[in-house]
Amino acid sequence: MNLLDAKHSTVTSYRNIIRRYWLPKFEKLPVTTISTKDIKIALASFDVSPKTKKNLLIPLRGVLDHAEVNPNPCNAVKIKQRQKEQVQRYSPEERDKLLGQLDGDIKAYFVLMFGCGLRPGEVLGLKWCDYKDGQLNIEKQITRRRLEPSTKTGY
Repeated sequence: MNLLDAKHSTVTSYRNIIRRYWLPKFEKLPVTTISTKDIKIALASFDVSPKTKKNLLIPLRGVLDHAEVNPNPCNAVKIKQRQKEQVQRYSPEERDKLLGQLDGDIKAYFVLMFGCGLRPGEVLGLKWCDYKDGQLNIEKQITRRRLEPSTKTGY
């Protein structure tokens, strides 16, 4: 760490990561014997986010590079990002109850959002001329109070 060309705060952070996470796992092992599997097992035992796990690998990778461990076992570790939680959709009963509380233009706005799966700006960009023969033509949207000539996805 003394040879690392980085800000003092970065060096301090890296030292703390090595002391807190990696030394308890690997201090009795020669660095040349640390494997990708060992690192994955260690990472699995840490109760931290995937982003933190990626950050924990940085100083360990640097130590193993400095020790000229080749190939560096950190390079084969891939951290999977957490999947976003599935959107909790309204049930038909909940939707009808919500829509029943509205009237006029605001009801039409939310009926279009629910019924067509439109984004708010897409509904705001609609004009009567976009409705023809029972179909809506959705080619524009309102974004930051400006009419944009296309939708988010360009369709």
